[in-house]
Amino acid sequence: MTPSEEHLAFYHEIGMTVTQWASVEQALWWIVSCCFDKQSAATSAVGFYAIENFRSKIQFTGRVFRQTHTKTSDIKRWEAIALRAQSVATDRNKIVHQSVMVFTESSPGRQYALIPTYSRPTKRKSRNGKLLPPPGSLCVRDICKIRYRMFALHVTLHNFYDHLRGEPELFPVHLEAEKPPQTLSELRTQTRVLSMSLHAAPVEKS
Repeated sequence: MTPSEEHLAFYHEIGMTVTQWASVEQALWWIVSCCFDKQSAATSAVGFYAIENFRSKIQFTGRVFRQTHTKTSDIKRWEAIALRAQSVATDRNKIVHQSVMVFTESSPGRQYALIPTYSRPTKRKSRNGKLLPPPGSLCVRDICKIRYRMFALHVTLHNFYDHLRGEPELFPVHLEAEKPPQTLSELRTQTRVLSMSLHAAPVEKS
């Protein structure tokens, strides 16, 4: 993977991850909507989306859910989802709060990184003196892994929503499991395809 390819892949993964998170929050709202009738659901949406902190959204959803659903298996399923969502939320916070730094001397796949807020990368060097990302940094494959975690969580929430409505669950259950991130080779191929499609796209005249 060349530095240019990594640059494109890095920011592409960040953008895809942020977008995927929006799907997670939407699916969480669907769970809330199952706790109200159609008329009240629209009103409760205002309150749900007024909550800025995601963990507070999880707590709100849990309290409403337990008020309206008493089946033990459903409650246990929700509790497992809630714990998982809180874990993924920690990764989401890293994506949006850590800053970008470029490490031109690092190996491919680790030249662009989201570094921890309080780290000092200038003091973290390898044995041969090269400047490397500090511990806790997120590079392109780390971000890809987080995106896959978010997708799996979205699938899990969506299937639970279908279950609560008494409908067949849309996604196969195996998609609820988190999968490993793409390899650098796969990311490189994806980036090249994306780059070619961008260059091939016609320029619209204003």
